[in-house]
Amino acid sequence: GSSGSSGPVPATPILQLEECCTHNNSATLSWKQPPLSTVPADGYILELDDGNGGQFREVYVGKETMCTVDGLHFNSTYNARVKAFNKTGVSPYSKTLVLQTSEGSGPSSG
Repeated sequence: GSSGSSGPVPATPILQLEECCTHNNSATLSWKQPPLSTVPADGYILELDDGNGGQFREVYVGKETMCTVDGLHFNSTYNARVKAFNKTGVSPYSKTLVLQTSEGSGPSSG
């Protein structure tokens, strides 16, 4: 069922660059709602590509404004983006943040 009136969707979240970092093969992302945002967000959707310029996939959905993503590839460049949602709909995507994971230590097996 669709309700008759639909309110505004949340404002686009802002990735906090100074809060985002990578450590080994994990990445920590942090974001916030814009200061002048009047529409509360019910939650956020964080998306990350495959480190090879491929498709984005959802890595986190929830109410927190910080997320640590584990199991990334070493020595890869990832693109991250976040959007907010409420019962009305989904906000536009934030700017894309580029994450560079560190090179793996030790001899590579494989």
